[in-house]
Amino acid sequence: MISSGEKKEEYREIKPYYQTRFDKPLTHIRFTNGYGNSVPSVTVELLGIGKGVPNPEWSEGTIEQGSLVFVLSLGKIVAPLPDDFSPLVSELTPGDFIE
Repeated sequence: MISSGEKKEEYREIKPYYQTRFDKPLTHIRFTNGYGNSVPSVTVELLGIGKGVPNPEWSEGTIEQGSLVFVLSLGKIVAPLPDDFSPLVSELTPGDFIE
């Protein structure tokens, strides 16, 4: 749903792991399905990160409903960014590409 542009928010539990990743200014986020260079991935504009309750249609089975989470507001899907642009890109790996 992210790769089709249908899903405009992504959710992550509020944990120190994600807090450290979201503490710096980010412009894009790359979602990957696994490790390595040949795994499916999509890079999306990151419009903002806030805290809120997930939309049940987009989080069913992944996060406990009604819990407070990080809400990643997603923009346009963009072409893969060059590796030297990585300081402004956060990569979330295995299990993070939610389709």
